[in-house]
Amino acid sequence: MDSLSNYSGDSTNESSKHSDLTSSDKNTRIPPIIRKGIHKYYEPIHDGTKVYRYEDNPSEYKKARKRIQNRESACRVRSRKKNYVEEIEVEMDALRNENSELKVKNASLEAENNVLKQRLAMFEKMVKTEDNENQNQNCNYQQSNYNDYDQGYNNNNQ
Repeated sequence: MDSLSNYSGDSTNESSKHSDLTSSDKNTRIPPIIRKGIHKYYEPIHDGTKVYRYEDNPSEYKKARKRIQNRESACRVRSRKKNYVEEIEVEMDALRNENSELKVKNASLEAENNVLKQRLAMFEKMVKTEDNENQNQNCNYQQSNYNDYDQGYNNNNQ
């Protein structure tokens, strides 16, 4: 029962607290919401010799601002293009240098290749002459053997 009495006591206490809050809220007044217009401060624009103020003519001010933004944007584009062209020129110079180095290397390799071809031709010629000499010696040796055999045959038959 105590738990029930505590529960019921709590609710009466809460309701009294709630009534206290509403009564105190009624005593304090909430100030009304005041809508303030947002006023932007526009800097005057100096375009050449002319000065544009928003307060004087908003449409002219906006046109002048847009012209200046376009001018600045075009300047940024030209700057990016200039940087891009400079990078391409640097890359092109590097490639030209590499190309000239490769041409020199290619010429030296071609010269070395020609020297090696000449040596190969010389060695092939030497091998052919040695083979011819060996064949001649073999032919002479075979001829002498044949002559020896022929002489021996002739001596036996006589």
